Amino acid sequence: ECNRTSGITFRNNVFAAMRQGISVFGVPGVSVLNNTFAGILQEGLVLSRAPSSQVENNIFYDVGSGEDSYACIDPASRGTPSGGGRRAGSDRHAGKHLDAQVNGHVVPGAAVGTYCSGAPHYTLDPLFAGAAGLNFHLRSNSPLIDLGVALPQVANDYDATPRPQGRG
Repeated sequence: ECNRTSGITFRNNVFAAMRQGISVFGVPGVSVLNNTFAGILQEGLVLSRAPSSQVENNIFYDVGSGEDSYACIDPASRGTPSGGGRRAGSDRHAGKHLDAQVNGHVVPGAAVGTYCSGAPHYTLDPLFAGAAGLNFHLRSNSPLIDLGVALPQVANDYDATPRPQGRG
């Protein structure tokens, strides 16, 4: 009998300038928390047959070209992904712009859309310090600051700064 992998966590990573981000097939309990996906040609995240998965507080920026989506999460993998806008990104193919609410906060200039999985996302410029130079820190005026939710699995950020700060 073979031992199966389960409970993989991707936390506080930067996935940048690559063909595809994370792709997981047949692994239960995957957590994708507080990551930045930027400049990825295809999907930033693909979860297939990954029951009880959790996707929270991720930024998808300039991900997917043509018909590719920011994230594809099949019905079997939708254990606890939040549908309340905890995933945000900027889509170069954006259409209309409007004010959207994310966790009760108004996000000016955000366009509401959906992933291929049907989960909502908001299109806006995250205001990175310097995405061209791969500096994905948020500027002090970023609309994403304090929009995430506090997660017990995330005690610090990419730079080891304690989290949460502010409201999330």
